[in-house]
Amino acid sequence: MFAGPKEYWLLEGLKPRRRPSTSGASRSLWYWGGLPMRWIGVPILWVMNWTYKHVGNYGVAIILLTVISKVLFYPLTVKSMRSMKAMQALQPQVNALRSRYQKDAQALQRETMALYRKHKVNPMGGCLPMVAQVPIFYALYLALSVSVELQNAAFLCFGRLFGVDLWICDLAAHDPTYVLPVLMGVTMFVQQKLTPTMGDPRQAKMMLFMPVIFTFMF
Repeated sequence: MFAGPKEYWLLEGLKPRRRPSTSGASRSLWYWGGLPMRWIGVPILWVMNWTYKHVGNYGVAIILLTVISKVLFYPLTVKSMRSMKAMQALQPQVNALRSRYQKDAQALQRETMALYRKHKVNPMGGCLPMVAQVPIFYALYLALSVSVELQNAAFLCFGRLFGVDLWICDLAAHDPTYVLPVLMGVTMFVQQKLTPTMGDPRQAKMMLFMPVIFTFMF
């Protein structure tokens, strides 16, 4: 039995006696839905701690870590955006096919795929590059959620006023002023407006409610 903080390097040194095949209690931190995230999460945690040693602020370290991940995935992002723009250019022709074959779903699918092949557009091209990033971003979230180093770690702390922190005095706690959730919602809305729309315009309008929903959740 172990009672203490979830420090990865500390847990990694706990070798169970009866199950020598396991690599330590730290494995319990990196499993989600049966999928091991250890080989992705541990390097992310190491890079975050290494960055912290040079900048002295975990908030800045997290921002730099996010920037690094965005730079690494920039080619996939560009490929996804190009595919979505190509799909957007074909949208009027797709809508015309929908009007022509609205009572024949098989013919509509056949003609739509033929249109994509003619213009060499992959309908999944905008999604697959984004899906490839999901394990990395989830491992980033997992590494941050189990990092006890963030407990009582300040980002931009200006003190306290009437018992309320100003502003981010504990990265393990929520934003007491709710500035970050609002900024997240605004930037998410701007990103959606800048992203080429595909598919049903009604679905695109429904997606505009997502920033509101996520802002409320956060």
